[in-house]
Amino acid sequence: MKKKVLSIFMACALAFSITACGGGGSSTATTEKATEKATEKATEKATEAAAEETDEETTAAADATATEGSWYDYADVLTVCYYGTSDAGEVAVFVANDDMSFAVLGVANPETSESVSFVGALTTEDNGYLTITDETSELALTFEVIDNGDGTLTLDMGDTGSLTITACTQDEAFEMLDTLDQYTTPVA
Repeated sequence: MKKKVLSIFMACALAFSITACGGGGSSTATTEKATEKATEKATEKATEAAAEETDEETTAAADATATEGSWYDYADVLTVCYYGTSDAGEVAVFVANDDMSFAVLGVANPETSESVSFVGALTTEDNGYLTITDETSELALTFEVIDNGDGTLTLDMGDTGSLTITACTQDEAFEMLDTLDQYTTPVA
């Protein structure tokens, strides 16, 4: 059930991001091909999952739970919103406050329903890299932000991989964060 709902949501989010970003004309063919391939794969999995899903009551109950303790509670604080994909096809969401001193980064693998998130202080290092220090685990993630010149940003985490993200609405970002919280298993 979790995989099915997550797959459907992630496929919709990816499809919307391609539709929303299409027509700019300045994105590279490589980025478009990678995004198209990831969207096709996610859409295919979501279609298969939807065909198997028959328990509408369970889905309705999960949707009702989504409004309780939601990321929407932080709409007045977390106003900078992005989402996208990793090199490995994982789905990512990044939100921060206006002065970029606090951020949330969530990454989920739709195939395994596992996720990783960092929620906490966002600092700028001397080399220009950004670091999110998770408030709970006290683990830190450092990454370089690269402007791709086509409306997308790359968060490069070195050997860990990279994420390509694009601006999105608060609704899109918070829905994705709520989905990660409800339908994935945190691994770190």
